[in-house]
Amino acid sequence: WDSRTGRALATLAPGRVRAVWELAFSPCGRLLACAGEDDDHTVCVFDWREGRLRSQARGGRQKVLALAFSPDSGTLLQAGVKHFKFWKLTGRNMQVRKGLFGKGGKIQPLTAAAYVNGVPVL
Repeated sequence: WDSRTGRALATLAPGRVRAVWELAFSPCGRLLACAGEDDDHTVCVFDWREGRLRSQARGGRQKVLALAFSPDSGTLLQAGVKHFKFWKLTGRNMQVRKGLFGKGGKIQPLTAAAYVNGVPVL
């Protein structure tokens, strides 16, 4: 919706999700990612201006609490309960790389994600 007028700009349907937990706009302004509250925590990427689902993938069994796009809008960082992942976006494809936690300390839920000076920060 347009924050000045309250008019809806787009209506998107993320498929079989029961609710949407998280949203993130890409730096280019064209893409919108969402994480669903379904059994697979589906991650969808839309071209929101065209109202078109660009790609989607199973986010995993653990709840997704944060999403962030890389500065070039080509990678989506997913973080949440006991996990983080990097999704490489290529056309309609999403290729995943799972993040690894270090050996020290207790794994905590990751509730925020961002890129700072091009570096992913959780």
